[in-house]
Amino acid sequence: MRLVSTTPTSRVFALNEKERVFFLGVLRSYPAVPDARQPLSRGSADHLDPGDEHMLHQALAEHRKGNSAKIRRWLNGGSRLKAAGGEWHFSLARKDFNWLLQVLNDVRVGHWIQLGCPDDVHDPLALLRKDPTAFLHMEAAGMFQMELLRLAKGDAD
Repeated sequence: MRLVSTTPTSRVFALNEKERVFFLGVLRSYPAVPDARQPLSRGSADHLDPGDEHMLHQALAEHRKGNSAKIRRWLNGGSRLKAAGGEWHFSLARKDFNWLLQVLNDVRVGHWIQLGCPDDVHDPLALLRKDPTAFLHMEAAGMFQMELLRLAKGDAD
């Protein structure tokens, strides 16, 4: 991924074909966080009012629903990814930059949950054997987050 151009309102990024395939796969895997009721923290189940936890899960479900709709609109918005000299360009409004980072983080965390919340993610072969798609989406989402942040930081300098 590379930064092609910037304006006061948007940035244009370029992806090669493999990055494009992974990027679309990662976005289409949203929402990856399971709907199963997860406690707020490992020790919170004993201290929370069930109504409060239900309200939080409802709010998160509405948030995911809104993000899913926005992702669909974003991906289907005309020619979001345009072929350009052997690579693919996409424009991202500056106001949507943090939103995209949050979506990528939700995908990364959701697939980590699907992998069983492993404390050690440094054994890729074990995680690949467990669920290859979840592992690849988790890693690709993290890579896109890091690259977007690196490119944006360079743009701000």
